Amino acid sequence: MTTQFNKYQSRHRPSTPRFRNTMGMAPVTPANALHQPRSSNEQKLRIIPFGGQEEVGRNMTIFEYGHDIIVLDMGLQFPEEDMPGVDYIIPDIRYLKGKEKNIRGVILSHGHLDHIGAVPHLLPRLGWPTVYASRMTLALVRRRLEEAKLQRYLKAYEIKTANETLTLGKIKVGFFDVTHSIMDALGVVIQTPVANIVHPGDWRYDLNPVTGRPTDFSQLARWNSKTTPSVLMMESLGSTKEGSQISEIEIFRNIKGLLERAPGRVIIATFASMVERVGWLINISEQLGKKVALDGYSMKMNVEIAKK
Repeated sequence: MTTQFNKYQSRHRPSTPRFRNTMGMAPVTPANALHQPRSSNEQKLRIIPFGGQEEVGRNMTIFEYGHDIIVLDMGLQFPEEDMPGVDYIIPDIRYLKGKEKNIRGVILSHGHLDHIGAVPHLLPRLGWPTVYASRMTLALVRRRLEEAKLQRYLKAYEIKTANETLTLGKIKVGFFDVTHSIMDALGVVIQTPVANIVHPGDWRYDLNPVTGRPTDFSQLARWNSKTTPSVLMMESLGSTKEGSQISEIEIFRNIKGLLERAPGRVIIATFASMVERVGWLINISEQLGKKVALDGYSMKMNVEIAKK
């Protein structure tokens, strides 16, 4: 899917934004702009997903305005049962061939493999553009590049707070905190002369998380504009299921109760990337006088990274 935004000017009227979705749908145009001629030097914003649409994994989207390209995430996808011999799947980046010099930066929203797992494969093919990410996300990226013996080529910029703003060519990028199952997750606001795009990455609607910062909805309000259309690119995993999700604080209380009542050894399985959850499991165990043993390469690696 490619979505384009066109901005053009009339000699007699102020510039008017125009939205067009190229998935076979008719253009949606403001009524007062129906008969406006296009300028010969109009600029277009293209939003092109390379993966992560109607699938879990392979998240990667590019935002192209003029000669400036921003890449959001570089994830991998794990194979299905009917893919024997396939370790994982990475995005197809042939569209970017010949445009590598236009890439102003790669922004990583958080450290899950479906958002950073393809970095060792794709960064070299794109000429090693600068990577922008939070502390935990960059630490996980560095570890994956170390394993591939590629860390020395990494050009990275750490986003220390969500109040930072990046200027990458004619595109500005802002951030906001989001609640997710991994530390230091960030939502992204991409600002161009023709549209603002809000992309929260992966997030959880949890106003009372056990640890970490809740999603800052108030910060999103200031990106609204009457003169520039705004696009919301929303994660939809599980959205077709009725009901509401359980808050992390409720999960915390339930697991704490189970550990308190357990007479002996307890075995808990969880994703290795859920470092904050692992952290409060360790804290609960210490309070109850229980010893903790971690198992699994990724689990041990992520905990060591988080401790730094």
